[in-house]
Amino acid sequence: MGWPVFPCHPTGHQPLDTAKDEQGRGGFYLATLDQDQIRRWWTRWPDAAIGLRTGEMSRVFVVDVDPRNGGDTNLEELEDKHGPMPHTVECETGGGGRHLYVNWPKQGVRCSTGEIAPGIDIKGDGGYVILPPSDHKSRNTYNWLFDQEPGECPIADAPAWLLERIAAGTGAGPKQVDDAPVIDRGKIPEGHRNNTLTRLGGYLRQVGMDAGEIKAALLTRNVSRCQPPLDVKEVERIAKSVSRYDPDCSRQADIECWPERYLGDDQEQPKLGPVMTCLADVKPRDVEWLWPKRISIGKITMLAGDPGLGKSLGSLDIAARVSAGLAWPDASGVLQQPAGVIILSAEDALDDTIRPRLDAAGADPRRICAIEAIQDIDPITGRPRRRSFHLDKDMHNLAHALRQMKDCRLVIIDPISAYLGDSNSHNNAEVRALMSPLTDLAARYRVAVLAVSHLNKGHGEAMYRIMGSLAFVAAARAGYAVVKDSHDVTGERRLVLPIKNNVGDDKSGLAYRIIEKPGTDQPHVEWEPDVVYTTVNEALGIERSGNETFESSEQNERRHTQTSEAVDWLCSYLADGEKPACEVIAAAKADGISQRTLERAKPQAGVVARREGFASCSRWMWRRANIDPLIEQAKAAM
Repeated sequence: MGWPVFPCHPTGHQPLDTAKDEQGRGGFYLATLDQDQIRRWWTRWPDAAIGLRTGEMSRVFVVDVDPRNGGDTNLEELEDKHGPMPHTVECETGGGGRHLYVNWPKQGVRCSTGEIAPGIDIKGDGGYVILPPSDHKSRNTYNWLFDQEPGECPIADAPAWLLERIAAGTGAGPKQVDDAPVIDRGKIPEGHRNNTLTRLGGYLRQVGMDAGEIKAALLTRNVSRCQPPLDVKEVERIAKSVSRYDPDCSRQADIECWPERYLGDDQEQPKLGPVMTCLADVKPRDVEWLWPKRISIGKITMLAGDPGLGKSLGSLDIAARVSAGLAWPDASGVLQQPAGVIILSAEDALDDTIRPRLDAAGADPRRICAIEAIQDIDPITGRPRRRSFHLDKDMHNLAHALRQMKDCRLVIIDPISAYLGDSNSHNNAEVRALMSPLTDLAARYRVAVLAVSHLNKGHGEAMYRIMGSLAFVAAARAGYAVVKDSHDVTGERRLVLPIKNNVGDDKSGLAYRIIEKPGTDQPHVEWEPDVVYTTVNEALGIERSGNETFESSEQNERRHTQTSEAVDWLCSYLADGEKPACEVIAAAKADGISQRTLERAKPQAGVVARREGFASCSRWMWRRANIDPLIEQAKAAM
């Protein structure tokens, strides 16, 4: 396209290269068409956002429409009055706004903020925009609109009324650029004061300032920059108005984390690239335990089992012991220091299930908090909203909760599959991308993470029975299966047996029964004091016989991964409709997927086959049935 680009911070979007050009300028002035330089940049910063320098150099300028500040409504009003914007290259920003790309006019265009109308900015000479497919701090991505991508859609000329509005600034009629008044950019002139202070106050509220802090900042800016200053009561009214809205947790966390993630001791110079530590500088320390030899602090532990065996009840019993400092089942009489607990529960109500069960277990509810939802700003409407917690976008919110909670030592996620957001639980790469930040958070805040999951109906060793990708159990340092004791005639005894434990006891398990707490109608976990030495494979009935041939763990893992990848491939390849089976098999083979693996993946991907035609003229057709609602129903019933 002949567009000069440069690298920006992945979410903050500040220019990353600190070099200067021949005239001593940096930032977007370093934008280039030199492919070697571009490769060097993105080799050094592979996750960098793509910055485009707008203006005469790229021969485009951009109309930036921000719906959070009324830009979409104001643009509609302008189009109703003057005529529609032309069909041109356009993208949806990560914040839910729009970028409309138009050709560079001969008279030139300068950058402006809200001068055409509130919520409509112009990116021309002296500015830059972020190109798709870069990420946004909201965890969303910039995307080209369908049929409006560069190269597919011609870039249109700006309508005359738009150029007149740009030239006139906030004036109502046409005006030549040369006739525009020269404004001291260090001052805020009359006519701009209310709007400028309101935008500043809104930003300060989004990043977490309270009403008093906003008022103090606006009063200072009013005296130092406004000509003449607004009345003090008017500034106080602005501060009170913007303080009604809830802070933007994503933006606040991004600001809080920027210095510690990207800057070293020298706060002016970003230190990016490999982070290396000499092992001679590492001070050895012992593993820190929440439950000695079973649940470690700073790491993830998995608890998996079939529905109805009491996994959630068992996790609440653990929460109660942590909150009240009660002894562990295999260490009777040894009390512990009470600590805080955070619960994420997608299946049980707080009032009629979780709180009564915690009370029955002897918990201290003052030390336990539940994250019910995330409050943030809707990127489309700009209004506060409540949405579900997602591991793929809310790790910073979980960190914020841990900072607020006094002495938290345990986070329970029940079940973890309910908090994956848009990630595919069977895709190893996507699950690793979720579990790695969770592991880092556990280590950083010195908390134990207990992730509850289900066992699938498959066969083979217990490690491969945890629902979803093998990356779940791989990320955990310890994993336990809850199973029925097949030798118990009452059918009420449950075994909690180690699937793996990389840092503690991987030989012994425990047993419990679910009883009714005396004086209440609440179920309660009654642990047995003695440990159990039954292996999890024996309890699941997969004890090996001398005549059976079993896959090695490496073979089983490889087959599991290949099948998961084939499921994802089938879903993608058949997303646009039915295709001949021979075509699907050939395409899969070209992508390195064998027909045997493809056949194993078909049921999981919901692929059904039908014969088309008759006799020698017939052929098999494959299509993907819409089984997603059935999957959701099955999950809800678990």
